[in-house]
Amino acid sequence: MGGTRAHAADGTGFGAESGPLLAFPPTTGFRFGGEIQRFTLAMPWSVQFGPLLRGDEGEGLRPFRTVVEPGLALPASGGSTVYFLRVGLRTVAYTRGIWGFGLGWGYTRSLSKKLGDALSQEILVSLGRCCSPGALMLSVRYEYPFGAPGEMWLSLGFGLW
Repeated sequence: MGGTRAHAADGTGFGAESGPLLAFPPTTGFRFGGEIQRFTLAMPWSVQFGPLLRGDEGEGLRPFRTVVEPGLALPASGGSTVYFLRVGLRTVAYTRGIWGFGLGWGYTRSLSKKLGDALSQEILVSLGRCCSPGALMLSVRYEYPFGAPGEMWLSLGFGLW
């Protein structure tokens, strides 16, 4: 009863594959909990790596992703636009049908003075084949900025390619 873990295929070794360089439409999000609430737009790019998975839970996928995510944060009311670059590691470790659940960790580097650098953890929920065109990915992230109050960050990605 319940879901299953994806299993590594026999005879397939460790490998890596790049995702599309351009994510369209951009991943949209909302940051709140700090001084200013912000809407975010990001263009994530990922490389999946690890053993090749088999079965309905992950046929042809690899269990880990490195993510590079340049983006901008637009203030919900007043203030200025800020730019950021986030790098992270994700895993979609549990699947059931078209649903996937995972965890991620990352570092956000502010490219503006209006947003602090931060470490983050995230919970991921995917609908559809993870990281493929037509899949939806919801990320709920809590950021720990250096020298500022923490912020919650919700983002939703829908990749056309």
